[in-house]
Amino acid sequence: MLEINFIATFLYFLAIQYIFTMISEIKLSPLLLFFTLLIVLVIATTVKRWGLVSEGFIGYLKDTDSFSSQTVKAYDSKNNIIKLYDDIFYDHRNGNAVLITASPYVTTADTTGATVSSIDVVPRKMDPIYTYSKGKDNANMSQQCPESKVTTIESLETAWSIKGEKSMNQLNYITWGDDTYLYVMDLTNASVSGNTTTTGNTTTTGSYVPAVTAYFNGSMKQSTNSYTASDAIALKPTFTYTSDGKDDTNVVEDFYDKTQTAYQLVSGVWFDVKNGNLLVKTNGTGAKLDVFTRGSKTASYTYTTATTGTTPASQVSFSQSSVAPYFIQDGKRDHTIMYWANGNNTILAVFKNALEANGSIRALKCRRFTRDGLYSSGIGDKTNDTKTKDEIKIDGGANQDILDAFARWYIYFNTNAVGSGNSDDYLLKTQIVPPVCPACPGCKGVCTDCGGKGGSGTKTSDASSLAFDGKTVVGATGSAVANTVGATGEILGKTVDTAGNVVGKTVDVAGNVVGKTLDTAGNVVNKTVDTAGNILGSTASALGLDRIGYQQSYGGPVNTSSTNTSGYPSAGYSQSEYRPGSNTTGVANLPNSKPNDPYSYNGALQSKGGNFMAVTADFSRFGR
Repeated sequence: MLEINFIATFLYFLAIQYIFTMISEIKLSPLLLFFTLLIVLVIATTVKRWGLVSEGFIGYLKDTDSFSSQTVKAYDSKNNIIKLYDDIFYDHRNGNAVLITASPYVTTADTTGATVSSIDVVPRKMDPIYTYSKGKDNANMSQQCPESKVTTIESLETAWSIKGEKSMNQLNYITWGDDTYLYVMDLTNASVSGNTTTTGNTTTTGSYVPAVTAYFNGSMKQSTNSYTASDAIALKPTFTYTSDGKDDTNVVEDFYDKTQTAYQLVSGVWFDVKNGNLLVKTNGTGAKLDVFTRGSKTASYTYTTATTGTTPASQVSFSQSSVAPYFIQDGKRDHTIMYWANGNNTILAVFKNALEANGSIRALKCRRFTRDGLYSSGIGDKTNDTKTKDEIKIDGGANQDILDAFARWYIYFNTNAVGSGNSDDYLLKTQIVPPVCPACPGCKGVCTDCGGKGGSGTKTSDASSLAFDGKTVVGATGSAVANTVGATGEILGKTVDTAGNVVGKTVDVAGNVVGKTLDTAGNVVNKTVDTAGNILGSTASALGLDRIGYQQSYGGPVNTSSTNTSGYPSAGYSQSEYRPGSNTTGVANLPNSKPNDPYSYNGALQSKGGNFMAVTADFSRFGR
């Protein structure tokens, strides 16, 4: 670009020098001076229209090519985005457009961002636009704004245009699901004048050039195209279009086909869905119809009279062309139609051939077609309408609405969560602790003995007591475990006398238990029952049975000391009986010298028994 500018400037001054050399040798007259100045003006205008002298470009990253990957620190200091043209960039990861406001280019390009004063971040939906400006300290902008942290492309159908207040370029943005179609106009040679404040009348002069177009499938760049000054589109001084009332309907065009309809975009322009032909007609004397077949920017057929049936143009087959978009004006040059063929899909955008008061080109409509006809997302024709920056909300960045701020952070954290998306790595408390009494293994649901408040934790699944597990109640054959007591007080088929009490009751002198009569000196597990015959009474303390479930709780190691300490037997007394609080030191106040039952909170609750397992360790309970 620098070499071209130098050559153009050199030719420009060389031409001027040559002209003044001729003038110095020829007698100067007013008429000759007039023609000389006219020639200079023509040369200057021509050079400018050739695009050899760039005007309006910003200095920031000026020497970098279109479609190159660049780091724009004012937007995202960590991830590169794609430069489309001059001050317009595109983040292919999420569909954000980034418009740079920076100082105009003078002699040296800016590579650091020192000349960047602000940026506009335009999301895929366009509304709202987020603006970030340089701080009061005038330091170079460097950040990772929240919008840049989004890494997904939203699937939607929308179409919008935007032009910065000081920019000479306009971005036209079209989406189709995950696909994105981008078209940048260079408006350097277009200007508007006239009364734009009261009546709205404007006078347009000059032209604009389609600068670049790009197509992205999701985040992947599929095609890019650049245009030259030869593709410039002349603007009309005033916009004079009057609709015939048939826009956006299917009509028959006599010059094309008497039996087949075509979709009317604007008066004098139709689209044949069947084969992808674009029809452009001029009216009045010498009317003609030009037919542009799919993928061709020059007319393939021309008709000047009405047909009586069909024409060869209407009978061509559909071509699955994917070509660079081209631009065709209607018969009166009121509109320019962008024709973008992409496989089976076609996008037709209609632009007004005159500047708006703000210096932009208005996109009047955008229509998407498949091979089956006009595409609609199912939410009405609004998906095919266009909108401009003036029609949406501008967000000042620092003065955002609270809901907008929340939404932006929600998108960021949701997108950057581990595994992306909403995190589901949590468990409900009820998935760990079932809403039933975990200390009642014999209960089916809520404990019927205690009402769900505990108290039956010493029962097995068959409702037998765990407190007497492994203990003999009466004689060698009198095990109480896995045996039941009938309504009439039977134990192993034996009847207890009317006055006989078994648990906490007094057994009389002749009381029969399991066929054995206990006399006054009756022995139970080598222990003597007194005259009153109390089993779980005062004598139970001598048996160790008052310590409910102690044998199922952690009892500690056997006492291996040589002395009997704190009432516990020394080694050799009964090493098979692990008593709570036994230790190997013989010192009573050291750790493990006192009863310890962690499952009963050290005696605060009844022991759960030897087969007790915490619910959180029993993974079979998780699904209950």
